Amino acid sequence: PLDQGVIHSFKCYYRQKLVKHIIAQCTLAQTADQISITVLDAIKWIDLSWKSVTENTIKNCFRAAGIIRSSSTPSSSMTNMDIIVETDIESNNSDNPLQQLHSLLVHLRIGGSQLTAAEFVDIDSCIPTFNEWDDSEHIKTYIQVTQDDNEEEEEALLEQPPNLSEALEVMRKLHLFASIEQPQLHNLISDLESQLTDIYLDSKAVKQSSITDYFSHC
Repeated sequence: PLDQGVIHSFKCYYRQKLVKHIIAQCTLAQTADQISITVLDAIKWIDLSWKSVTENTIKNCFRAAGIIRSSSTPSSSMTNMDIIVETDIESNNSDNPLQQLHSLLVHLRIGGSQLTAAEFVDIDSCIPTFNEWDDSEHIKTYIQVTQDDNEEEEEALLEQPPNLSEALEVMRKLHLFASIEQPQLHNLISDLESQLTDIYLDSKAVKQSSITDYFSHC
């Protein structure tokens, strides 16, 4: 039943609100990038559009699907748009959603051309709503993920360790962290910093002695 006209009716109302929003923003926007649609906008439009779908539309769609039998059952040759228009006539609504949408589209061009209301409602009808995967696609995906993981592991192995100067700078940042978040870590950080400082001084002493030795041989 949904595919007999309920979805099309919903899309009619939703796209009305979308076009109105774009037209309203065009009065202030200088470029297309300045026209934005938020998730909250879409949620509100979905709620209002579903509430706008009439009870008669839903009944006619069920009849067209053969679920409800009555003397007024719509012909099986009727299209989704026929059901929507007929429903609005039954509801004494002279401005059916297609006519309202068409009147809005007069002020808007999409892709450089002007679409009819019916074309705009069905603009995404050929877009797939899901992907059909076979085993080969799953295998390709698994191989690609495995290769990516291996590359990440190789990059991790190539990571260079910090030198002594950088390690001492880390100690300074750890002291700052301890002062604000975890004061009990100060002693542990100080001990580690002291050992790193000793290693740093020893390395300097080794370098200095080697230079002295060089001059002593001259």
